[in-house]
Amino acid sequence: MASQLLIKLLSFGFSILIVRDLGANDYGQYAAVLAFGITFAFLSDLGLGTYSVREIARLRDQPDGLARAEVIFGSVLRLRLLLSLGTMILVTAAAWLSGRSLMMVGAVALNSIGLLLYAVQGASDATLSGFERLDITAGARVIYQVVFVGLGGIALLVGLGYYGLILANLAGIAVMAF
Repeated sequence: MASQLLIKLLSFGFSILIVRDLGANDYGQYAAVLAFGITFAFLSDLGLGTYSVREIARLRDQPDGLARAEVIFGSVLRLRLLLSLGTMILVTAAAWLSGRSLMMVGAVALNSIGLLLYAVQGASDATLSGFERLDITAGARVIYQVVFVGLGGIALLVGLGYYGLILANLAGIAVMAF
């Protein structure tokens, strides 16, 4: 609960900084890039996270539970990576076909790399949740937010705009997945 509160406070404060620094036009483009990703993100999971948590929680106390959990993790990870690749192509194509500028299509494509990182993070998070290791998942979310805010703040300071924020987000996801 404390980690979720910390995440919300960091997100709120940093969102104000982003809006002030980017201005209306660039912030609107940044929000549109995020909206493209969010619109299609469900396709990269399709319920695999929920399935993993349920199955691992059910199996964890059985004699061969750890081995079976490893099989589930591997299978779900492979499926999520494939779904993420397909979703990356779809979201980038949607941005291009909707007549967005090349700069915007590039930002959408760059942002969609996060789906691959989330495939790894999501499979790991579901496995940890199945083993009731919410302390690790909560800690990872706090670390993500700190990395994103730290690197995002630097990106804004040196004038990288919303591309810098996308890179900071990808770095945060990568650290959280690790």
